[in-house]
Amino acid sequence: MNTLNKINQIFFGKNVLSQRAAVLVLASAAVILSGCARDKDLAKFQADEAKRLMGQAYAAKGDFWGTMNSKLDGKSLGSLGMTVKVVSVPQTGPDGMTPQQKPLIQVSLDYRGKSDNTVPPNQANPGYFNPDTGDFSVQIPVVDESNLPQNSKNIVITGTINAGRFVGEIYMDGQEKYGARLDLSVGTPKAKHGIVDSKGERVRQLAGDSRTYSGTYPSHGVTRTATMTVRPPSSNPQQQLLRILNPQRLVSVNFNLGIPTPPMISFSYQNTFVDDNSNQLSGIATLSNGANFDEILKCSGIGADGVSGWHCTVEGAGEVIEVDMAPTTAKIK
Repeated sequence: MNTLNKINQIFFGKNVLSQRAAVLVLASAAVILSGCARDKDLAKFQADEAKRLMGQAYAAKGDFWGTMNSKLDGKSLGSLGMTVKVVSVPQTGPDGMTPQQKPLIQVSLDYRGKSDNTVPPNQANPGYFNPDTGDFSVQIPVVDESNLPQNSKNIVITGTINAGRFVGEIYMDGQEKYGARLDLSVGTPKAKHGIVDSKGERVRQLAGDSRTYSGTYPSHGVTRTATMTVRPPSSNPQQQLLRILNPQRLVSVNFNLGIPTPPMISFSYQNTFVDDNSNQLSGIATLSNGANFDEILKCSGIGADGVSGWHCTVEGAGEVIEVDMAPTTAKIK
């Protein structure tokens, strides 16, 4: 006996309610049953939709490997691996109650140049993928070597994924000029070491971050030799990849004026920046010589690419020294 027959027998058979009341009860029961059916249909629709979205997202999944070629001159900066994973995360449906599953795209990078730098997935900024057009993008925030949260930069990857191939570019947000073009494919063997073209403009710019320079200048009738040692700060893999894409990089500088009388006069600049856009290197060292004073270092690149050397001005305690600094073959210790 179905539900409606049972309700009819209960109310009409025992004359508990009037016929009008019984009709209202029957109508309410029909609404409840209809609502239950709709809930089941909605739950099935949502489950099917979640499966559909997951299936579409899987078209972006894979281990992509290929080359990084500088946008400045097309020279190789190394190899890049991009792993795209699709995971399912819970969320509530439009009604705010019904649980659903949503695909989340996670991206990790493996850069192979002179060193191997793996950038882990960043779940705060998941990747975007449009299965209809193949458009793909992700932003990975990285704090630079200052390790100050306010100095966070975004590494941006954007392009298209079609048939297991990603074609696009990687750059630091707002500095596309210093980025690289990417051509990565699933199935390409993982690179043990990337090929870095030492003659490339970007590679030569970056090489200046770890180098010694020397030059002569006149001082009170004597020719003295000044030396300058530039070093990159210690960094983690994410920061090392960011450094390749960043035209404004933090360095430490030791500047020795070559005056032999003790104590040896040298300055250590810990918060110095190399700026490829302006072709300059600048920093300030706070020294104590009975009274605190700032020693200011300003250098302009010699040559169109800024890697042929520096014209430096050292100013502090009422004295200004100018000297042209050329690269030396001395190794950084």
